[in-house]
Amino acid sequence: GDADQAATIEIDWEHQALRDLASAVVGSTPGTWASARKLSRPVYERLDKVYGQSRDRASEILKQGKGDCTEHSRLFVALCRAAGIRAREVKGLVYANYGQGGPGLYWHAWAEVKVGDAWIAVDPTFGQDVADATHIALGRGSRQDAISLVGSLKVTRADARKP
Repeated sequence: GDADQAATIEIDWEHQALRDLASAVVGSTPGTWASARKLSRPVYERLDKVYGQSRDRASEILKQGKGDCTEHSRLFVALCRAAGIRAREVKGLVYANYGQGGPGLYWHAWAEVKVGDAWIAVDPTFGQDVADATHIALGRGSRQDAISLVGSLKVTRADARKP
């Protein structure tokens, strides 16, 4: 019944191909954090970065071998859950420089894994074992109420100040 470990239509971690890959990657690795880090690498390396790619199920993403941030985070979460690691999707904004779009805040998805009592942000799209401070979470797991605000959000300036 744990929402951060459950199989869903999108996070179909019980699919045999996902279970096989998770098992092969994690093997006998001791510890949740070490196992999660090992699972992040093949997602980053395996999926071609294709913006606007849309696959709903993790098993389809694995088979297709490409996707944007949503597909990267979804596949990573499914592999973590297949390995017995509590994981959830995160949606929000990231400060990045995307070619002609230039530097700015962009819609993004990444994941979090539960290690002990802490949730650690992991970005398999950017290959970051610990997602850096450019990530701004707006919704996690099944709690993504703020996501509908993203379409109407316009940031014209952000200033960093020392507290």
